Amino acid sequence: MCLGIVFDSTPPPNSRRDKVTTVPDINTFLTFKGILSNLKITAIKWNTQGNCIEFTRTDQTTAAVLLFASELPNVIASGHNGQVREDKKWFNVEIWNVRMGTCDYNGLGIYTPQTIYQHLYEVNSENVALNVVMLPWWV
Repeated sequence: MCLGIVFDSTPPPNSRRDKVTTVPDINTFLTFKGILSNLKITAIKWNTQGNCIEFTRTDQTTAAVLLFASELPNVIASGHNGQVREDKKWFNVEIWNVRMGTCDYNGLGIYTPQTIYQHLYEVNSENVALNVVMLPWWV
């Protein structure tokens, strides 16, 4: 199981705590809380977006670690606030019936990813609430 900590302001790479000392500090914090003394973080890593991913044992549940969610960001990066979330695998989303422009009668040619992205928002107002992290591409 993994947890992701998304920081409000990501600590710069040169000021992030060392992984070797951070894991024992997190586990000491969890033990100090005393509610679930067998709760352990086995490793952490920083992803390219500046989020901290925490790995736990397979016999632990997300709900057990999320009991301490509000305090974990400060244990990992003192002075930084963030949100703790279960790190779930994301799947590709396939959208049907979007005009790509290749065979259009108006001869505009292939639409760019930016044009398609803009079209998705103009046609579907509900998409404004989505957090799209990558522009569309063709398979």
